Amino acid sequence: MGLKFVAPSIVNGDRIAKLDKVEIEKQSECWMNALVVYVVGQNPTLNSITQYINAHWVCSDEPVIFKHDEGFFIVRHKSREERDKVLYTRPHLFYGKPIIIKHWSANFNFHDEILKVVPIWTKFPNLPLSCWGEDSLSRIASLLGVPLYDDECTSKGLRVSYDRVLIEIDVTQEIPREVAVEDPNGKRFQQKVLFDWLPPFCKKCQMVGHNCNKATMVGPKITQKWVPKREEAGPVAGGDVEGMEITSGHLENEVITPVATPAGFQGQVDEDGGAWKIVTRKTKDKGKGIQS
Repeated sequence: MGLKFVAPSIVNGDRIAKLDKVEIEKQSECWMNALVVYVVGQNPTLNSITQYINAHWVCSDEPVIFKHDEGFFIVRHKSREERDKVLYTRPHLFYGKPIIIKHWSANFNFHDEILKVVPIWTKFPNLPLSCWGEDSLSRIASLLGVPLYDDECTSKGLRVSYDRVLIEIDVTQEIPREVAVEDPNGKRFQQKVLFDWLPPFCKKCQMVGHNCNKATMVGPKITQKWVPKREEAGPVAGGDVEGMEITSGHLENEVITPVATPAGFQGQVDEDGGAWKIVTRKTKDKGKGIQS
């Protein structure tokens, strides 16, 4: 592709490159069937995400996959039908990690949009059947964000317990669990809102995937405590030592071998087990005292 010099425009003393509208639209058309994919809490390789897409996404034609330096992927399909088939299905998981999927647009900004405005499947349980029209659902869903589509069961009336709408929601803002709806007669009611999945958002880091301010449940601290144990020793070779104490103990379930005071430390006291003493035990070499 050969390039050429194009004189820049001067606006208020600044040199500006004004782009051609036809050229921009031509290049944008090449990416209109593309999806932007981001795995929350993980940065998979291009090879691993390719294997996942080929195994879990049912596509008639194999898409072309590109990896962005920021950890995003662009998956370009050959048709809009293939793109929408992936975009408007249930939430996807990459080996247990949630996946954010958005359609590419000409003014798409990777850092700002993918980490803040997320398409989320939203349910309106027990919504009156008279409110299931396209305009009514659009008005109700707009209280949460930008509505995109409803699912097949909602549009065809195959399910009456709840309707389900895909809405682009700004996860940096407080997300309501109820919305207020008013019918043409002025009667108002509170409509409950459920989400298939909500990504965690850290207000401190301004990133999706974790929450620094969320309290972490910490279990009770386990400490090891020395438990002294005393038992009577029977006769041993070399003399009758009935009544001699053997000091031993255990640390939780681990058995501690007997311990005795070395020579020269007479009178030193252990805070838990009392005075240290020299002990003997039976060995193969009868008659020999063993210092521990």
